[in-house]
Amino acid sequence: MDQRGQDKILRRILHTLRLERSRHRQFEPGPFDQINPYDYLVDVLQRVGEHPASKVAELTPRHWKMHFADQPLRSALHTRPVA
Repeated sequence: MDQRGQDKILRRILHTLRLERSRHRQFEPGPFDQINPYDYLVDVLQRVGEHPASKVAELTPRHWKMHFADQPLRSALHTRPVA
C-alpha cells in the first residue's frame, strides 16, 4: 500500500473516531472510556499500513477492542507493564 492509501485510511479512521466520540459523549460512555487511548493509537498506527482497506472498520475503537485489545502492538518506547 502506498503512502496515499495509508493517509486515506488514517483520515477515515480519525473521522470515524471523531464522529463516534461526539455521538457517544452526548448519550452514553463511549469506546474510549473502556480502552487505553495510548495503546489504541500506537496499535492502530502500526496496523494501518498493512491492514486491508476493506476491513478498516476493525480499526475503530469499538471493533478494535473486540479484535485486538487483548494483544495490542507495542511501541519500541513502551515500558509500562501490560495490565
